[in-house]
This record gives sequence, structure tokens and C-alpha cells, in this order.
Amino acid sequence: MRHWLPGERLAFGWRLPSFKPDQATEVDIRFEAIGAETRVTVEHRGWDAIPQKHAARHGFELMLFQRRLAEHWRGLLKRMQTGL
Repeated sequence: MRHWLPGERLAFGWRLPSFKPDQATEVDIRFEAIGAETRVTVEHRGWDAIPQKHAARHGFELMLFQRRLAEHWRGLLKRMQTGL
């Protein structure tokens, strides 16, 4: 774990077993109170160091892959919000 500030921030390294030793990404999650709700912001960075041909990128160019990854995170967060 790279950062842990309860109620504020969680950051950790993320990698697949198929990544080379020098390949890794980082997930940075921030929590912000907005009235009675909490805004959750997720950044999953470091994908520019993972080759386009790697299975984790599904062959997508970086910009398209980042859009797809954002859709994935939005879906995960939505399911958490609804409790599914």
C-alpha cells in the first residue's frame, strides 16, 4: 500500500502476474465529503508503460484503452453505490 489516509485516500500498486518485473500501475482512490454523500475519485495510472500488445490492454491504443478502463471503473463504482 502506498498511501492510506482513512476517509481520505487509498493508493496502491496494481499489476497482473503477466507484467514484467518493471511493469506496474497505480490505483489512487480519493474520498471527499459532499453534504451527506461522498464523492469517490479513482485514478488508475501507469498504463502508458504497458505495451499496447500486452493482453491487459486488449490491443487498444492508449487513449481508447483509458476510456474503456474509465467505463470499467464507473461500472464498478455504480454497482457499489447500488449494493449489487
